[in-house]
Amino acid sequence: MKVRKAGLAMVLAIAVIAGLMACNNSAANNNSTGTNPSTQTKKIELSRRWTVVGELEGNFSGIAGAKESDPFTLNGGKVRITVTQTAISTGGNGLIYIIPVGETISEDANGNLDAKVQDMTAIGDASEKQETIDKEAGQYFIYFNTVGLSDFKIVIEELK
Repeated sequence: MKVRKAGLAMVLAIAVIAGLMACNNSAANNNSTGTNPSTQTKKIELSRRWTVVGELEGNFSGIAGAKESDPFTLNGGKVRITVTQTAISTGGNGLIYIIPVGETISEDANGNLDAKVQDMTAIGDASEKQETIDKEAGQYFIYFNTVGLSDFKIVIEELK
């Protein structure tokens, strides 16, 4: 009788060990095939690309001026602004605003001039400048106000 109990205990122990080994192999196989959620998230992030959603370009011949783009749509998140410019002098500058359609930069909610809320400032004779900002989803347009710049091009890209 003791031999039977010992044999039965041995069979159960082998079954438990085999079951544990099968679980470990299954988990290892899942990780090697990319089913790990962390790996999937990294693949999604790597597949995102900067996509042009809005542009504005022009020439002010070195005088002060302002210009607006056509409306464009942002899905919300990271937005990259790139400005390429030719300055008349090191004192040239431009204020770039990304404004929701229907709003203006002339005054903020308190009735103050909105010069403090520009999304990017292009100053001096730098030929290109780039910044990344966050914007909520919605319809926007570029408003560019400049003094002392001649040729310029502004490109708005969204990480999609």
